[in-house]
Amino acid sequence: MLTKIDLKQIKTVIKSEIKTGLKPVDKRLSGFDKKLDRLEKGIKKNYDNINMVIGFFDRDYLDLRARVERIENFLKIPPLST
Repeated sequence: MLTKIDLKQIKTVIKSEIKTGLKPVDKRLSGFDKKLDRLEKGIKKNYDNINMVIGFFDRDYLDLRARVERIENFLKIPPLST
């Protein structure tokens, strides 16, 4: 059976292992932070690009829609109900 001295020794060994074992984990976590920052920047850039493309096509569609309506009015064509 284990004595109090044995338990204290086990406790000190476990504490020392935990302290030395955390350093590599901290380094890996800091690496993940850098990767996450790069991913966030990439996602933001893609989001901005998508918004720009959507805005371009939306404006283009609205311009074309206005032209079609003018042509329909000029030719007295009833608009399609959508």
